[in-house]
Amino acid sequence: MNHKRLVWQVILLLLLSVVSVEATRTTLTHTMLTTTGVSQQALASNIDRNYLTIQNTHTANQIFCKFGVSAVVNEGIRLEVAPNTNSVVVWSDKVPTAALNCLADGTATGVLTITEGIGP
Repeated sequence: MNHKRLVWQVILLLLLSVVSVEATRTTLTHTMLTTTGVSQQALASNIDRNYLTIQNTHTANQIFCKFGVSAVVNEGIRLEVAPNTNSVVVWSDKVPTAALNCLADGTATGVLTITEGIGP
């Protein structure tokens, strides 16, 4: 085999591997939402979501969340008051892609911080 041809094939393979690494990067978006006692959409559905963190940063009120349906007090994901280890949930594998709906406990308000990763 021609050595020049082999060198060019190796270079091409290296370039292709760099391109595929670039294509797998995740873009993170950070949002903050003040929730009330009424279910509201915190995130729209997104089939490209590959990372998600939701955290209750309120120091007095719990927040409840559900994917794909309206949030209900004492159902679904319960985010305790901050700073508590149960005030945050992280998905980096098998990330839900449905819309996320949340509400604060009762008629109270809560503060939810969300980090969503979008990528291939």
